[in-house]
Amino acid sequence: GGVLGGADAALGVAAGVAVTVASYVLTTVVLAWADARNPQLVLPFGVGLYVAKFTLLGGVMVAVASTGWAGVVPLCLGIAVGVVVWTGAHIWWISTVHARRTRS
Repeated sequence: GGVLGGADAALGVAAGVAVTVASYVLTTVVLAWADARNPQLVLPFGVGLYVAKFTLLGGVMVAVASTGWAGVVPLCLGIAVGVVVWTGAHIWWISTVHARRTRS
């Protein structure tokens, strides 16, 4: 982002990736906690967390977009890249590393 768009773009991309990482880590921790307490809590906690996260994310995005900050588009691209990379890493982990462990 910094190479293509300067400091605002670099900050936007970094913030977007950070938002994605924080979101996925929060989900992982909360759902692991719920599953450890009672597996029947996973669905309600998952749905509740999903609604809360996307409501908060939407509100933050509207607030940031209304400022006219030049890093808004890079922020969105950082979120998208973070989602693709995180999802790809999980697919790789499950299909290679985890699969080897379960076969052994």
